[in-house]
Amino acid sequence: MNLDMEITDSDIRVVSKCMDQVDDKTFFSPALWRQRRTLASTTLKLHNAHKVCDIGCGEGALLQILLNDTQFTYLAGVDADSNVLSGCHYACQPSEMDHAYLRELPVELDLFHGSLDQPDERFVGFDAMTCLEVIEHLDPPVLATFPAIVLGLYRPSLLIVSTPNAEYNVYFSELQYGTSNSKFRHDDHRFEWDRPAFQEWATTIASKYGYNVTFTGVGIEPMDIRKKIHDVGFCSQFAIFCKKEDVLFPSLTFDYFAQLGVSPPQIRFAHVSRTTFPYFEETGFTDANIIQEIQDRVPYLITPPKDSSCLVIPSGSIIEVDELWSMLRIRQICKTRTRLIDALRSTNANKIFELSADGQKIAVMYEVPVIEYTPWVSPTSTASIVSDEELATSSDDDCKEVKQFKNLKLTDKELNPQHNQTQFQQQEDQSTQTWGQMYEDVLADTGTW
Repeated sequence: MNLDMEITDSDIRVVSKCMDQVDDKTFFSPALWRQRRTLASTTLKLHNAHKVCDIGCGEGALLQILLNDTQFTYLAGVDADSNVLSGCHYACQPSEMDHAYLRELPVELDLFHGSLDQPDERFVGFDAMTCLEVIEHLDPPVLATFPAIVLGLYRPSLLIVSTPNAEYNVYFSELQYGTSNSKFRHDDHRFEWDRPAFQEWATTIASKYGYNVTFTGVGIEPMDIRKKIHDVGFCSQFAIFCKKEDVLFPSLTFDYFAQLGVSPPQIRFAHVSRTTFPYFEETGFTDANIIQEIQDRVPYLITPPKDSSCLVIPSGSIIEVDELWSMLRIRQICKTRTRLIDALRSTNANKIFELSADGQKIAVMYEVPVIEYTPWVSPTSTASIVSDEELATSSDDDCKEVKQFKNLKLTDKELNPQHNQTQFQQQEDQSTQTWGQMYEDVLADTGTW
């Protein structure tokens, strides 16, 4: 990168502070923190992860996103700060919506307090682990043991690590990137790696512990800025580690731990809390039950014909299986998408539905009655059933159209709907003037607020 080029504040809209949240408001849409969590959650879904541990979970921003997706059936969060774990616990409690709309499968969330350099046997066996914007906060001894413990001992199928990209700091004038007075984005950062340093670290540990690694990131500078500065990559860089299934590792013996340079795992972390979310517990639904539930919903899933006189929709209408699976009731009684597909392939679905070869669509093999929607009834259409005496004594705005329809006299309020608002504004102005006079009196007496 050419650091001798002149970069002005007007060119790159530098921010006045170096905190990540301020950067988000200036540069990124969606906000950078949201982009990070979206990339992580999307990657977890693509790899079909069900049991996920968030290392350095903080106040639970990622965990809250994962709790809203029923793919994830067990979640854990670990952090060295007990204070933020308390906030995480309260932020991740079931809401009223969770109780009103029961998910199809149970999910539990466990929170743990402990240091990452102390292996805990309860973290062996996760499908995936995430570590977003954490490693730059680790002291050198803890960072040195991180790969051995996470990749060598816990060995998740997927590990997602993100960290700031130091090259991107050229956009933040107060960081003075490339000078002897350069600063980090956060006071607690122990280091900030550029892309070559991060990729070298990730590639080395991936090779050592039997993982493939790919690199990506989030946060790209706006187009009108990008052409003025050499490529600096993403603001936040990601390494995605995928375990090689054909690589055999030695059994977890004491010799193995000695080779890793860590002590054998024990119950080391303090268990802070467990949260269990409510779910639909009724089971035993047969293929016939599932097919009937689908039939009940078919009329609402098919677009009615444009001809309003048509009372039925011909057979052969197509419905996406994804659309069926998006319906909570279908998920509740099927529990899994595989169960839904099995029901659609069963004899109970014969002559009712025909599933496509790829299992993505169904054809409805019968005529579907068109749903008759009850139109909204306006006040004027009900004028004949409202007596003049009732209307004359009513000042309700809802009766205004009916009164006009029946040529009755409207009240001043109904003729001028802005009347009350104007009166309220006058009262508010008077109140403001009164408070303003009080403040002036205080200033006159004390000279300060």
